[in-house]
Amino acid sequence: MKFSVTPFYRPPSNERACREDGHAINEDAGIALVADGVSEPYFGIPCDYGEGKSGGNIVTHTICDAVSKAKPGCKIIQLLSEANKT
Repeated sequence: MKFSVTPFYRPPSNERACREDGHAINEDAGIALVADGVSEPYFGIPCDYGEGKSGGNIVTHTICDAVSKAKPGCKIIQLLSEANKT
């Protein structure tokens, strides 16, 4: 199967904001993913998980990384369950 994807991305209005969007394509496993991370609600200062990363940024990175490493024939539910454990 051949994938063709043209990415579309609109950066946040605040250029200092953490990027929480991502995408991954794994042709061997037949998976294409677009992820939109959402940070937890907060009052005052948002949670910082180190290096200026938000919860939404970490989730997006984790799932895109899992899809990129997926083996052919993997089951999506197992892939997502394993990624959720990290």
